[in-house]
Amino acid sequence: MQGLDQKLFDQLFERAYKPFRSRNARTLFNIFIVEKEKEHLTTLDIQTHLDEIGIDLSKKEINAWLRSLQEADLITKEQERGKPTTLVYDDKYTFDKWSLSEKGLNVSEDLRELISGTIGGEQYNNNLSVSDRAVTDTAAPSQDDGSLQASYLQSLLLSELRRSSGIMQRNELLKKLIPEDAELDYALSALIEQGLIDVKKRKGGGFLTRVLVTLGLKPGDREVHLTEKGHRLPG
Repeated sequence: MQGLDQKLFDQLFERAYKPFRSRNARTLFNIFIVEKEKEHLTTLDIQTHLDEIGIDLSKKEINAWLRSLQEADLITKEQERGKPTTLVYDDKYTFDKWSLSEKGLNVSEDLRELISGTIGGEQYNNNLSVSDRAVTDTAAPSQDDGSLQASYLQSLLLSELRRSSGIMQRNELLKKLIPEDAELDYALSALIEQGLIDVKKRKGGGFLTRVLVTLGLKPGDREVHLTEKGHRLPG
């Protein structure tokens, strides 16, 4: 069998797919895929999406990852600024407008085909939801099985929420489950997409919260809630 053109193969991962080494860039790219029917997305649209899934990135960080996707020709930035397209917005202030490029759209379809096809020699069903898996399974998967590891973390997260009457702070989950910070965000995002949980900003905040903010530290100000659908999962 003839091999791949090595030069083109290298260029593929040094340019088009290079941003996908970062989970943040992958998350932003996926937001564009989810909202591809919109004429454009503004930085406020993207910030709102990230807030909804409990990912805290500054505007500077968001713009940096957007530029990395732009440099790979996966998204384009329009010359004129505009208003958000995914939320009600009455202010006069406008934002940078971004959209999937034709190349980005093609790459998204290629990735969708890859993900829904054969991964690691086994057929992977990406439509399988957490509710279809054994939520009470206590046997941890091996570290080299990424898809099973992610599913296992989601199962543990749901179990912890049920033990806590359906509400926990994000930092409590981080301490109990001890995942990488980005892994927890990925699990929360997956469960939100399935309608099993909501992530909300914690209301109020006492003396300790104010002290942390004064010191420049980020308090655990997000609460994770089981939705009605999440509560209906078998225990």
